[in-house]
Amino acid sequence: MLITGASSGIGEAIAREVASAGPILILAARRMSELERVADECLKLGATDVLCFPMDVTDKERVKVLIEEIQSRKWKIDVFFNNAGISQRSEVLDAKDEVERLIMEVNYFAPVYLSKALYPLFSQDARMVIISSLSGLFGFPLRSTYAASKHAVKGFFESWQVEKAHPHISLVFPGRIQSNISMNALHGDGIKHAVMDKAQEEGMSARKCARIILKGVAKKKKKIVVGQKELILNWFYNYIPALYYKIASNIKANG
Repeated sequence: MLITGASSGIGEAIAREVASAGPILILAARRMSELERVADECLKLGATDVLCFPMDVTDKERVKVLIEEIQSRKWKIDVFFNNAGISQRSEVLDAKDEVERLIMEVNYFAPVYLSKALYPLFSQDARMVIISSLSGLFGFPLRSTYAASKHAVKGFFESWQVEKAHPHISLVFPGRIQSNISMNALHGDGIKHAVMDKAQEEGMSARKCARIILKGVAKKKKKIVVGQKELILNWFYNYIPALYYKIASNIKANG
């Protein structure tokens, strides 16, 4: 099982939840020290083996090294959790072009490249789990490029779902989950937000989120929406759009 963004949040929670089943885990993220911490915990919980692989998902050369490492161990990937991502806290007109391109590289181009590059290593019944966002279903203030990247992910993998040659793909749309995503979100100038938003802090626990995702993946669901009261906005978007626009326009996006 390969998990990107495995050093914290949903990625870490998924690793911990599956560890007791005794899998071989491949944990990827940028911070080796945090990967090693998660790996130690997973081994104590029952994981058979854990490979910590520090990487930036946008670095294609590191992806190639990862593939070579997996091949050298003669491993096959049964489940690929594509979880790495970066959020945004910026109004449309304040976002610099280079920051928008970085968000697209991390959130869209990286999962597309990774999925295609890793495909030859998948087992026969492999499952691919793409962590999108509730913002991948509708627009949200201060998230323009983030939402665009997640909409793009949705469009790409939904298209792959209906092609003849594809692994089983589950698209996951989490709402507000307790994680560091708001801390690492980028302002329009590229500076980190570095604030734990109140709504994020009060969101669903990463552990509960991971359990819901894993149940959905086990049932081979193509679409998994996870969250709490914020999910009502998606309902309004689909059934009472006028109310969605009214609420979304007045929502405190950093709250």
